[in-house]
Amino acid sequence: MQKFRCCDEGGKMMGIWFWIVLAWLLSALALGKRHISMEHFVWILLPIDMYGIQVAGITIKPYMVFCGWLFLRMLLNGQTKIKAIRGWTLPAIGIIVILFIVNMFNSSSLYSLSAPCMLMVVWFCMTIYTSFWGETAQDDIPEAMIATGIGYGFVFLIGFLLLTLGIPISGGGASERTEPGFILQFSNMFQGVLIQKWRLRGFTIDPNTMLGTFVFSGIVCLIRILMEGNSKREWLCLMLSMVCIFLSNSRTGLMCFALALVMSVFAAYWKGSPQIRKRIEVITLIVIFVMIAVMVGTDWIRNLISSFLGLYANRSGLNDEYGRFTIWKEAVGILMEKNPFFGIGMGQMQFYTSVNRACHNTWLECLCGNGIILGSIFILFLLFTLIKGGIKAKYNTCSRYNQLLWSLTIGITVVVISLISVDNITYSYLWFGLSALMMIDTASIKEM
Repeated sequence: MQKFRCCDEGGKMMGIWFWIVLAWLLSALALGKRHISMEHFVWILLPIDMYGIQVAGITIKPYMVFCGWLFLRMLLNGQTKIKAIRGWTLPAIGIIVILFIVNMFNSSSLYSLSAPCMLMVVWFCMTIYTSFWGETAQDDIPEAMIATGIGYGFVFLIGFLLLTLGIPISGGGASERTEPGFILQFSNMFQGVLIQKWRLRGFTIDPNTMLGTFVFSGIVCLIRILMEGNSKREWLCLMLSMVCIFLSNSRTGLMCFALALVMSVFAAYWKGSPQIRKRIEVITLIVIFVMIAVMVGTDWIRNLISSFLGLYANRSGLNDEYGRFTIWKEAVGILMEKNPFFGIGMGQMQFYTSVNRACHNTWLECLCGNGIILGSIFILFLLFTLIKGGIKAKYNTCSRYNQLLWSLTIGITVVVISLISVDNITYSYLWFGLSALMMIDTASIKEM
């Protein structure tokens, strides 16, 4: 029995890597004749968050291997100096080192050190990546984002359709979070009844964390459509991104994606020319007129909303036993009782709650793990970085960087919001997005 199970898991792992490689190939094909610098292919690897090489209980992800190769290539070429991001790298290093030291003393479990260690690895990878930046970054990154949305979108959509049609696919479906598969059979108790449904989670452990795979590509495409006119490639990527987010059945993901699209429209209107503003105004008026006409003349909108809400009607409430609000209130109480100033150790909350679950909130988990003082400093540092990037986007007059600045600023904003509902302090899109945003400043532009 054990042998059969091992073979079965091995077959699923081979299956999931087939779909991963297929997503890579389709993403590369989506680039077409557009040539991008080698380092920016890291964006095509970022969606692989759950799979990689297991070392001492830590998953070495594909983008980490890629950045390690970049570092080795750097050394072989005789380059020993790593480009630090001015005003950002040293504070980030300092905070991460302090996190490590604090977690050494405030927890009896070595597990609490895994998060600071992984943060160091992620920081090293993004530093190596930004050290390779050249003058084409403002063009290459959006192209990589769009290619990722198309390649991964096609793979996920094909797999989901095959599975829902009853066609078995190796590495496609998973019945448990830790089981290989990019479509999770989510089980939930609702009013005493076991409810099971398929939810697209991509190559991440949770459907809520799949947002990063498509939100950046969706933002770039919408801004380009509004500012540069119609493009079949951008429309295709935007549609695939919207469908995949919808199939995730993630309330947070859907709301954050919708927020990102609304913010993208405002950004395009704000930074666009008079002709672009007029185009957006006309499109907005047409959409509003059509929606009013449909709502008045038919029940289509009402039925659509009812059907949409029905998708989430059998999900746990926020105040249920396993609901997020319930866990958050319990976590705050545990923190204040145990060690409010220095925390209980990162990743330790799951061992203290009555339902044996983590906070399901990255920022609350950070506060509980590191204490109110250090946790607040860490969160404020991230928010300050985001605000600084937003100010750059507001006042930037270099058109070459406008689309990328707004895409990163809006994308990181909604990613930060989405992490309220899931634990993932080492989320690759958060850190690579922040590092890219900080690279695009006046000094960096002059250097490039």
